[in-house]
Amino acid sequence: MWLRNILRGVRTFQAHSGGLSALEFGIVAPVLVAGLLTCIDVATIISRSSDMQAAARAGTQYLMNGGTDTAAASTLVSQSWSGKPSSGTVTVNAVCKCGTTVASCTTTCSAGVTLSKTFTVSLSQSVSGFLITNWPTRVSETVQTQ
Repeated sequence: MWLRNILRGVRTFQAHSGGLSALEFGIVAPVLVAGLLTCIDVATIISRSSDMQAAARAGTQYLMNGGTDTAAASTLVSQSWSGKPSSGTVTVNAVCKCGTTVASCTTTCSAGVTLSKTFTVSLSQSVSGFLITNWPTRVSETVQTQ
């Protein structure tokens, strides 16, 4: 007897579909909104990384054209970085070698050995969005001159 009452209640519940679409929307909407916000955050990260890459290229271009001043390269990169956040960092390092031996960049190598200079331009920042917070973003470019 009680089983018949339960089955009758289930059939009655199945017959009424009023408000079902509102219930489905209430379940699906948060997932769609979270997906949209994540897409916006990923697009922001990609855009900021692209800006960083362009700034790093400006610095390496300066160095490839004969610039040797790492402070000037760092300033150029900072100025070229559109939308640079206050937490963004720029470092330009130079490593000089006589053959395979690390040497001072002002050293004159022995006969037959050429002084090679390798510059590394590095940028880093943390990107935050709606759902993604403090995503570390880094770009590094290395160029060898001489």
